[in-house]
This record gives sequence, structure tokens and C-alpha cells, in this order.
Amino acid sequence: MEEKLILRLELAVVRLEELSSGFRPGGLQANGGDAAALDPSIVAFDDLMAECVGRVSSAAEKIGGQVLDVTKVVAEAFSVQKELLITVKQTQKTDMAGLAEFLKPLNEVITKATALTEGRRSDFFNHLKTAADSLTALAWIAYTGKDCGMSMPIAHVE
Repeated sequence: MEEKLILRLELAVVRLEELSSGFRPGGLQANGGDAAALDPSIVAFDDLMAECVGRVSSAAEKIGGQVLDVTKVVAEAFSVQKELLITVKQTQKTDMAGLAEFLKPLNEVITKATALTEGRRSDFFNHLKTAADSLTALAWIAYTGKDCGMSMPIAHVE
């Protein structure tokens, strides 16, 4: 019972942090962003974050140190992914010229996670490296078809 309550509280904190930061990709208006945030797929993504990322976060808090640091970066990456999903929901067609700018927030978080693996090797190096390397799977959002130069998103899962 306590773990579920802690998980719900952590999700609420993440949502409040997102709201307080005022982050609106591409200058989106609040009304359009709110409507997209209520989309069933976005709500399902929120549920996934609450269940899975929340569970990992609570375990990382018990361990602390670098494991907690990298877990916070992973949670941040999923929050950025959610914002990108909302942006995609509001976009009619993908603009290939703006794709790099679109993915910039996600790239910055992945770079932050990779930076945690550099320098002196810690006892948790494998954990840090695995977390950092796995974040590249979140780039599936940029897949626009066979001719985009990326493998299909299913390849990340395999």
C-alpha cells in the first residue's frame, strides 16, 4: 500500500515539475497542449511512466548515489519523450528540416546520461552505461518511414 502511495506521489511531483517549468515545445499554446495531453495514448504513456519509471525511481532512492542520479536522468528523458509525443499529436506532417531541432531536448538528456558514464569508473558503471545506452531507444519517435534512414522502432525492442 505504501509503495503505491509513494509511486502516485512521485508521479504527481513529476507532473507538477513539468507544469512549473512552463516547458512548451515549439511555443505551443496551453490550450492545444492540454487537449493533446488528455489524448488516450498520452494518458497511457503517463500510466506507463508512473508504473515502471516510478518503481525504478523508488528502488534507486534506496540505493542512492550515482544510481539515483542516472535514474533521475532516465525519468527526465521519459518526461521529454512525453512532451515530444504531445508535439507530434499536434503536428500535421513531419518537417524533415526541423527534425534535429525537434529532437534536441531528447538529445540533451541522452548526452547528460552519457556524461555520467565518463571519467573514473564507479562500482555502478554497468548500471550507468546500460541506462545511458538504453535511452537511444527513445529516438523511435523520429521514425517517419522506410526512407528516413532509421531502422523500424521494433528493432530497438528486439
